[in-house]
Amino acid sequence: KIIDITNKIELINSANFGKKDEPIEVRIANGEIGRVLSIEDAHLIVQFRCPERIVRIVKHRKKAENAGSEKGQEGATRDYDLGFAVTVHKCISPNTIVETDQGLLPIHEISPNGIIASNIPSGYINKISYDNAICKRIVTEDGHSIIVSEDHGCEYWTGSEWELKPAENIACGEWVRQRIGVTVEPNCIATLPCIDHYDTRTEIHKLPFFVTPEVAEFFGLMVADGTIFKRGIRLVKAQKETVDRFVDLAVELFEIDRPEIFHTEGVDGGWWTAEILSACISEWLRKVGGMNPHAKFVPIAILKSPSSMHSHFLRGLFEDGSVHVKVDENGELLDHIQWITCYGGLSETVRVMLLRLGIVSSVNSQKKRRHSLYIYSGNAKRFSEKIGLIGTEKKRRLSLSSYTSGESQRHRVPVCVQAFKENKNKIIELIGRSNYGNVINRGYVSRKIAEKCMEILGENNNFKNWHYSRIKKIENIKSPVMCVEVPEHGRFLQNGFLWSNCQGSEWPVVIVALDDSYGAGMVAGREWFYTAISRASKACICIGKPQTAVGMCLRAHLPRRKTFLREWIIQDMHGEIL
Repeated sequence: KIIDITNKIELINSANFGKKDEPIEVRIANGEIGRVLSIEDAHLIVQFRCPERIVRIVKHRKKAENAGSEKGQEGATRDYDLGFAVTVHKCISPNTIVETDQGLLPIHEISPNGIIASNIPSGYINKISYDNAICKRIVTEDGHSIIVSEDHGCEYWTGSEWELKPAENIACGEWVRQRIGVTVEPNCIATLPCIDHYDTRTEIHKLPFFVTPEVAEFFGLMVADGTIFKRGIRLVKAQKETVDRFVDLAVELFEIDRPEIFHTEGVDGGWWTAEILSACISEWLRKVGGMNPHAKFVPIAILKSPSSMHSHFLRGLFEDGSVHVKVDENGELLDHIQWITCYGGLSETVRVMLLRLGIVSSVNSQKKRRHSLYIYSGNAKRFSEKIGLIGTEKKRRLSLSSYTSGESQRHRVPVCVQAFKENKNKIIELIGRSNYGNVINRGYVSRKIAEKCMEILGENNNFKNWHYSRIKKIENIKSPVMCVEVPEHGRFLQNGFLWSNCQGSEWPVVIVALDDSYGAGMVAGREWFYTAISRASKACICIGKPQTAVGMCLRAHLPRRKTFLREWIIQDMHGEIL
């Protein structure tokens, strides 16, 4: 693949080099301009002209190899690892759900700047996109997934603390975590689209302007089981109470005459149908989105609404699901809720919505085009309290006591084994010798046991705010990616994972030499010093005189920096310098 030099220089000039058109992270020597000869999976081949040489810019530091140039030593391939004034973005799939002041939205739907959920609500800037990147699709044991570029910073459990490392170094079996609860709510009421032009024969009905609890529940029923056709809409369900609720909502929202509900005989008692003939309502629902045949997703208007509206939407959506019970000597016990969809994107969005409501779910996606979502025991009870269902029998089952056997294996908390060993006697007194042995062998505890050991859990003593799971599968794929920068914290929630933003490449420890020579002073200003210290994730060691650092901070070289960029572009385009 050959990249035109004018495009390449444009990217460098706009500080976007390595963000848009490259499938890998590139590191390039500061200030040098060259022609990209070819792009390989692991490196770029670039020809620089001053001095004349061919350079391989690689993703990792590797031993230099000869490029086979006739210029001998000058033509040797060299591996550059300098990063001054080059920003390398760590990115995620455009469909990744992020929590912002505009709503719980796919990142491609958010504005260029605003407030985003990080450790706390934080400002973000510099929304960028990148057409085609080499990515990792990371899937946890309970089915949560995220697509990230290889250099994206992923948080994992080291055995004693939570740290970031690139996605390319993440491995199956490592613990990751997702945030439970709401961090940021939308700052305004979500509005609904209007229909400006109708066919002259169309009967006009009242249409809602804003998302209300009734609108949210109606949309949930339509996404779950509704059908939109040219002349109207239809809902078919086995439970008459659900169809009655659908009709009640339609009459209230659109001020229409109550449509007839009719029954069709069939297996298991047949089904009930309500049909509303209105081209006006049909066209409006198509414009809202998410309810069209073979294209179901959570409407953007719902995602832009507060979490209270999400509860009403999920109430309608989960009427398409089922509530399962177990029977033992004590009678019936609530076991789990199951909901099935053939839309993977819809399933992922619903899981993030549930997490914000404090409800943990798991997904089995083994069968083609079939994603089964499960909510077990204690989380099923929280679903009953915060969301609920419409059908009488489903509500009765949700009111049962929950079946807790096996819950400890589904919802676990990783622990620092060394800390438990150091507090052996105290731990045995709290949880018993048998449970202590299990912790030492497995490296995790159930949430019930975690509540008894909060003083020993260290960084995980706030486990109630997180859901923990191990990585089950990692796939290599190519995908478009997008990202934003969060200057205050360097992270934001992505499908519930608190992972890195698009800051530049970093290393755990960086050593900076503070050169007080005249030559260094011509280059090292505040921009250089900021770039140097911002490369460190844990510690930055500056060696030199304090006054040298102060002098750098007082100098701003960028306004008078001369790169000859314009001259090189003109020469490349016209063969001469003007």
